Amino acid sequence: LSLVDDQHAVMPAVLLGDWGLKDFELSLQIKSADGSSRISGDDTLDYGSLIQRGSTLCDSQSKCNGPAILLSDNGQVEFRLRRDDTLIVPNAVLSWADWTDLRFVLNASDRMLKVFVNGQERGSRNLIQWDDYLAASTTFTSSPMRLGANWAPGQTDTENLNAHIRNL
Repeated sequence: LSLVDDQHAVMPAVLLGDWGLKDFELSLQIKSADGSSRISGDDTLDYGSLIQRGSTLCDSQSKCNGPAILLSDNGQVEFRLRRDDTLIVPNAVLSWADWTDLRFVLNASDRMLKVFVNGQERGSRNLIQWDDYLAASTTFTSSPMRLGANWAPGQTDTENLNAHIRNL
């Protein structure tokens, strides 16, 4: 899968169902599509969206409710279910020029997010807003998930990736 030049993929809500409310694991291999250290495909930003599933603005009561993973040119990885309950892993990836194994885990029973890079756990976070996340789950369970773009209608040309992805 190549996500360049404002391209993205969409997974329909009907296929996803309540994905994001229970345990999940997302793993893939990724690298910059142009061989550089730049993973962002948006010239105005230094990050891109791997996935986003949501339907509320970040300043709303539900705080960008829904699973999201953002990848930064500087190697930072952000994994969140809500904007006010985010796992940020600085320097998680040394270079986007080479294939990198990423794995993202939600352990719902433990209320825990984890990020693995090349098989090594690089960060974890206890979710302190879990009950609020569940209470507002209808804000995203009826929404599709975008790979390589912002979730908002009319904004599919923002937060794009410059990436080749395999083994998703």
